Amino acid sequence: MKVTDKVVPALVIDVTGEMITAVQIISLKKGSGKNKDAIFTIGKPQGLRDQSAVLIRKVHQVSQENLRKHISSIPIQQVNKILSKRNIILEKESLHKEMHLLKRKILLGQMNNERTTEWELRLDKVLTELGYQHSSKRDKKDYKNYRQTPNKGYIKVYLGGR
Repeated sequence: MKVTDKVVPALVIDVTGEMITAVQIISLKKGSGKNKDAIFTIGKPQGLRDQSAVLIRKVHQVSQENLRKHISSIPIQQVNKILSKRNIILEKESLHKEMHLLKRKILLGQMNNERTTEWELRLDKVLTELGYQHSSKRDKKDYKNYRQTPNKGYIKVYLGGR
């Protein structure tokens, strides 16, 4: 398949009209499995000489005329597994982006002495969805360690000394 100026080996996963959605293929050799979340092993389909894997993050949409040569095909069950794994990876990426955005909002809110409780609660939900463990120290403290600004009475400041 031709992508911009390069010709790359790819696996066609969807054909809609004149547009083709394809995922880039690599051969599995020693040391090529660094990021195991981003690849999906498809074995050795007929027509390929090596064990192969699909780069899930390298999805291309091209027209029919950019398809250069048909080499091999895989069963529809593997295509469905590739698409489901791709959806999981995209969902995790969006949760990571939301996590970083929430952390920035919380930090700015704490510097401006604003209430950030709802952002911190949402951050806890995002962290549990991503699979991070919930810290038990936060639950033992008052207000679950969320920053609270005093809104009643006098503010007492301890200046140190005797």
